[in-house]
Amino acid sequence: MIFDFYRRTLPQHQWQEITSVRAPTSILTYVNGDRVLSIAIRDTTLGGAEVTLTVSPRQVSNPPS
Repeated sequence: MIFDFYRRTLPQHQWQEITSVRAPTSILTYVNGDRVLSIAIRDTTLGGAEVTLTVSPRQVSNPPS
């Protein structure tokens, strides 16, 4: 459910999905300009979820000269 919330909501805030994996620990990765957002969602034993969001600068690789 929280997985679907992020997939539905983030594009409304100009975040573009790069990849997603639905698994026991689900991972969503988004880009917005020069920032990358990674979201890890893990179900907990009491019916909730542990969510970790990490925002970092986007690394742009330069082609070799």
